[in-house]
Amino acid sequence: MKIWHIGDTHSYHRLLTVPEGIDIVIHSGDFSNYKDVYKNEPEAKDFLNWYACLPIKHKILIGGNHDALAALWNTKFKELCIDLNIIYLENSSVNVEGIKIWGSPYSPNFGNWFFMKSRHKLDEVWKTIPLDVDVVVTHTRLQKVF
Repeated sequence: MKIWHIGDTHSYHRLLTVPEGIDIVIHSGDFSNYKDVYKNEPEAKDFLNWYACLPIKHKILIGGNHDALAALWNTKFKELCIDLNIIYLENSSVNVEGIKIWGSPYSPNFGNWFFMKSRHKLDEVWKTIPLDVDVVVTHTRLQKVF
């Protein structure tokens, strides 16, 4: 099983060279830039269309602090991902060919962005990570070792 992990592409995804023979691609957030959802929408949709067309069987996505569309559209964004055959994880997990992957878009507070919580509240999110998970994907680094 080959996994390609990318993140923080900030609308530069089309500059990436997609490796061959990949089974799962995981993007760990910040596929877009703008706080303003009207500016964020075209770049987020461009990313989603590109991501959906990758010649990779399983596509997993989490949001990041710059991903306004994911944060503000919430249910509509999740439905869009489903329509594009993209697995969107938000403090949730999925089993892909026997590998359990858990993902969260949250990071510690800084500035005025999306998917942010105080470190105390983040600890509550991290406590929800299943013990039987194989891969944990976040838009930040975990402060505690499990």
